[in-house]
Amino acid sequence: MISAIKSNRRASDNIGKMRRTCPGYDPGHGSGHATQPPHELINSLENFSPNKSRNDGLAVYCRRCAAARAAVWRAKNQEKVKQQRKVYYAKTGL
Repeated sequence: MISAIKSNRRASDNIGKMRRTCPGYDPGHGSGHATQPPHELINSLENFSPNKSRNDGLAVYCRRCAAARAAVWRAKNQEKVKQQRKVYYAKTGL
């Protein structure tokens, strides 16, 4: 299940015991968001969101970097976000 662990033990035995590196996030100059350099996280299973399409089952970016990426995208695409929310609220009746 978890390709980063190479042993004869089951992957479930290693939950919360692995190290994983996040590539970090650099939103670019003048974006107003902090640059996050690549960093290694211990007990990383709780620091990464699940992603079933990847071999190890975890997202590429840690939760903190993913949130920073999403915030920058929302700031750059305010009109698109506004339109998406409008469509969602029309469907759900909220």
